[in-house]
Amino acid sequence: MKKRIFPCIAAFILTMNCIPVHAEEVPVPFDVEDAVYAQLMKYDYFYDENEDEVITEEEMRNCTQVFMNLDGITDISWLAKLENATYVSFEGGTLTDFSVLKDMPKLRVIDFEQVPVSDISYLKDKKMEAIRLHGTDQISLEQRLEILEWNDITIGQGFSDFIRIMPVGMFDDYTLSMRILDESVAEFTNRQYGYAGQSQHVYGIKPGSTTYEMLVDDKVVLSGKITVTESEVYDPPLHEESLGDPMIFDSFYHGTYNVVLRNGTLYGIKGASADAVQENVKDFDRIYMKDEKGTYQYADLVLLEDGTLLVNGETITDQKFVELENGCVITEDNVIYTIYPLGGVFKTVKLGEDFKEFPYTSNYYYTSQSGEVIFYKVSYNTKDEMVVTTTKTGIKNPIAAIDNLFIDEKNVLWTCKTYPGFSKSQAAKDAVDVSYIQMTNGGAGYAYTTKDGTIVSVASGTPVTPVEEQKWQSYLENGSFYLHDYMEKLQNENDCLVRYFILDDRTLTISFVGKNFAITNVEAAICADYDAETQQGYVYFLRTDGSLWRYALDTQECVDLDAEETQPTEPQPTEPEPTESEPTESEPTEPQPTETQPTEPEMGDVNGDKSFTVTDVIAFQRWLLNDGTKLANTAAADFNEDSLLNAFDLGLMKRMLIFGSKQ
Repeated sequence: MKKRIFPCIAAFILTMNCIPVHAEEVPVPFDVEDAVYAQLMKYDYFYDENEDEVITEEEMRNCTQVFMNLDGITDISWLAKLENATYVSFEGGTLTDFSVLKDMPKLRVIDFEQVPVSDISYLKDKKMEAIRLHGTDQISLEQRLEILEWNDITIGQGFSDFIRIMPVGMFDDYTLSMRILDESVAEFTNRQYGYAGQSQHVYGIKPGSTTYEMLVDDKVVLSGKITVTESEVYDPPLHEESLGDPMIFDSFYHGTYNVVLRNGTLYGIKGASADAVQENVKDFDRIYMKDEKGTYQYADLVLLEDGTLLVNGETITDQKFVELENGCVITEDNVIYTIYPLGGVFKTVKLGEDFKEFPYTSNYYYTSQSGEVIFYKVSYNTKDEMVVTTTKTGIKNPIAAIDNLFIDEKNVLWTCKTYPGFSKSQAAKDAVDVSYIQMTNGGAGYAYTTKDGTIVSVASGTPVTPVEEQKWQSYLENGSFYLHDYMEKLQNENDCLVRYFILDDRTLTISFVGKNFAITNVEAAICADYDAETQQGYVYFLRTDGSLWRYALDTQECVDLDAEETQPTEPQPTEPEPTESEPTESEPTEPQPTETQPTEPEMGDVNGDKSFTVTDVIAFQRWLLNDGTKLANTAAADFNEDSLLNAFDLGLMKRMLIFGSKQ
């Protein structure tokens, strides 16, 4: 407890030296028993706001969550002082009375793990979002059902709403399921997971009414009503002639989230505008790569019809290219380059002189003119110099490939590894195809198909049965956009969600805080963005004639952007960060044994740095508080997979960080 007594020692020394001491200048540790304070200090980055190594009562009043192992702890009455805490997590101990929780005004999520809690009735009217009870068999099913609240829902045809049986989590140790009695009226939007959990997303198929039921251990314990009403649909005329076949790309520079490429013109979508930012465009790509400092750098790549390569709007080389794919550019004479950041700018990096094609969508393999698969890697040495290594894999003329799996021309399946160096091993001799599949046993994984049609798991080497693909939804597509900018206006992060469906007849439906809109003949939903000047959000979509449209969420105004003439505008270049000196050319040296190959963002990696650490937790917490923090990957924060981002996800995220599991 050295950190707790340090302020007292400091005050004593100052007094002995006759230096006046003001009480407010000496932080006073939070007055709790030593076992509690020791745990608070263990995770002081959650509580010690000013990082002075002392956790005060004021800081605890400001904290939003508490994680506590209760072994050796005898008093939790101090919880009543945590007026801003929304989440508490307890583990172990001998305490049975937790009624102090009713005195925490903002508490919404509780997590009990192997805690001998005896009563939860005092939580009935607290509007809890989640109470997770693991290893607490002493709380009976009847006690759990006693505090439940649920709702009837009314939704428009083609729209959706949530059945919310709150609080969630109390039945994790039971077999829990939900069902809709008449699925011709309404259905769950996620059939794979739709029959588990208490918060279910329901889609309205046709006008009528039906009943939903929740079952615990196959016994119906509650039911509610679903009513589907008719919806009005906007049907504006299409253009007399097609405007082309546009393509949608993710963007880091020309658009806030997305760009559209149509007939050689690139449209960047930002806020309330979709401007033509570049003409004579042949192709588009975007990349994010770690630089020599380990920081991810983002870039839009634009290949013009004349072969010029633009990176974030700037020409970075005098060379001309004929192809742009997978973050690489290829010259007419088959020289392949990739683009990497170095010294605050992006550079082309030569990989080889014998490019033929990419065996699949990959940033790390290409096929040479001889048909051999080449593995390549770009890294930085200890002098922050760029190092390129290429490896001939010995795999010839692949007939199928995915990730690090290749089937060569002789039907041999190879499993490749790329860290710390390239290696391969033979996995099968008679393979004709390889893919990632869902299996009937509920699992998923890589599997290859043999010449006789048998499907075999790559991991186990045993035959498996894939789930047959079948259309079960009553729509073509569904999704959501999250506009956190509405948080200040709406005061609820769940209300920042914009949901959409594209129906079988190509009608697009959009719902946002009780406002519904439907429009015919839609090809694809593009994105949603918020405009600070107009202080409202917009949804962008393409209609079947190739036209680009914008729908305003607040005013519900829908505009055909191709009805107005637009001229290409020059994008504003991003100033590179200053560097001490320009990088110099040097001979390649052996790369350091560090894996630089990016992987898919892991759960919790909201800041996009490819690792899940306390910085992600802090960033997500600040984002929920609407302090202006931006997240690179909001989907990584949806820990309970309900498409909503709230304190429940934050609590599960912190539990994962501290205990290594969200359960």
